Amino acid sequence: MRGITGKCRRAAIGALAVAAAAIWVARADAYPSYDDGVGNGCVQCHTGFQGGPSVGTLHLRHQNDFGITSCTLCHQLFGGDTPVLTYYSAQGYGCSGCHAQDYGHTSLLSGQPKATGYGLRLYHASEGVTACVTCHFPGSGVTGEPDPAPAVLPETSLPPYYGLANNNLTDPCSSTQEDMSYDADAVGLDNDGNGLVDGLDPACAAPPVDTPTPTPTSSAPTPTPTGTSTPAMSGKRLIKVFPGSSIQAAVDAAAPGTTIVVMPGLYEETHGGQNAVSVRKDGIRLIGRKYGHDRVVLKAVPGQKNGVVVEPSAPGGRIDGFTIRGFVIRDFPKNGIVTRYVDNFRIQGNESIDNKENGIWPTLSAKGLVSRNVSYGSDDSAMWVETSVNVRVVNNVLHTSVTGLEVSNSDDILLRGNEAYNNTVGIGLYMQPGLERKQSNRWHVTRNHVYDNNRANTAPPSSMAGALPTGGGVLLLGPDSNLVENNLIENNGFYGVAVVDYCLVVDGTAFNCVDNVPDFDPSPDNNRIKSNRFVNNGTSPPIGHPFAFLANDAIAFGGSGNCFEDNILSTSFPNPLPGC
Repeated sequence: MRGITGKCRRAAIGALAVAAAAIWVARADAYPSYDDGVGNGCVQCHTGFQGGPSVGTLHLRHQNDFGITSCTLCHQLFGGDTPVLTYYSAQGYGCSGCHAQDYGHTSLLSGQPKATGYGLRLYHASEGVTACVTCHFPGSGVTGEPDPAPAVLPETSLPPYYGLANNNLTDPCSSTQEDMSYDADAVGLDNDGNGLVDGLDPACAAPPVDTPTPTPTSSAPTPTPTGTSTPAMSGKRLIKVFPGSSIQAAVDAAAPGTTIVVMPGLYEETHGGQNAVSVRKDGIRLIGRKYGHDRVVLKAVPGQKNGVVVEPSAPGGRIDGFTIRGFVIRDFPKNGIVTRYVDNFRIQGNESIDNKENGIWPTLSAKGLVSRNVSYGSDDSAMWVETSVNVRVVNNVLHTSVTGLEVSNSDDILLRGNEAYNNTVGIGLYMQPGLERKQSNRWHVTRNHVYDNNRANTAPPSSMAGALPTGGGVLLLGPDSNLVENNLIENNGFYGVAVVDYCLVVDGTAFNCVDNVPDFDPSPDNNRIKSNRFVNNGTSPPIGHPFAFLANDAIAFGGSGNCFEDNILSTSFPNPLPGC
């Protein structure tokens, strides 16, 4: 948990810190930290927990999502940036205070109940992780099974952190509270270790209760078997898919609202359809497990065009709810992940590799989150949000494609914290003809890093994408009323940001506006380019391009009401940019 505030670092003073240090040293060889600083600990498998400049640090996400106001809930007093030991913090809890139940132990520091993490041990054992050294520090002499074993509390019992004044966690049965998507493996928290999470656990059929702390028993608990599927709870099921089995068969067998957990391995669907996996039901969650470097890989077979496609079965219908997480999807001649007419969707923690048309493509969809994906190797867009409403695109890495991140003909789109590099155009904000929506409004493009987008255009020359010149940072091609602010845009050979009339760009091509009168307003109006940092853009425009003489950090050509404010420029155009 890096980046903890200076105030927290200064919190350790006097004898209390010395006393606490002595306790921590005694326990350090027995219990792992999330990361010991050199990559040992939970981070070895759960890399999605680890923050960074383009992701946002874990401590900030805990504070923002869970309302945590106390640093010492997770950190030792004197810890500074040092991650907590998994089972112990200055307040006596550690990570297991949320991620496992309280099994009757008491904190030596606070005198309060603390979690031993035995539920985590049971859960890992149900997934095949049984060797102590997998999770504990090598050389520890205290890694065997506890004797007597702790009693197992039901899922409904409140873990120690829950219900405290310094956070907003109250319900151990709520996947809304417990699954904040830190890790591609997450499907909620299995606090009692029986392999069933949140509403899938039979105990959650009743309201959650704050069960009194039990006295440890002498008999080890037996985890509930997790089989291939579990009985329905509130209309939901959990299905596991193993290598050699069919993901599509699991989807076909699933009731609406089912979570399908796919174990690591290579999957090649051989059912004969054009899509490797088609989803036509509400609320399906496809969760790919990850162990170390082993992930779920969905690979194209001859005759298939797309990887995972989610769309209603009948014209005019819509899908309500879909999640895909933790998949590697590769080598499809069309698209990797597609949603059409889907509301309330999440595409998180996936990797799209060499899906030749578009990597990740939510279209005609609404109220979605597309986050922490990596996509590359597409001859159109690595990621394209098209004709959609209210979609957040956050913390993705998009590279080695024609357009890294594309948005077109949509309303209320957030692009934040994404990284776009080695594309022909880094971020393309386009209006396009022939789409269901004819306008674009309120796109917020902020805190993205757009750099080194100087890759040759590999789109078919006859396509609209094939006409894009290389060297583009952020291209606004006809959209209105958008805000581009606080981005770092550097080393793009043609331009950093260009606000350009659609008809001007397509003039002289097969898509020209004389022969193809656009069905939308082609003029980019009322766009605001504010507080961006531009470095070394426009220094190597494509040779022979008719507008190469405009090469610069920022270009405005066409439209009205577009303005530039408080940007840091490294190159300058003789004509001043319009101020706000």
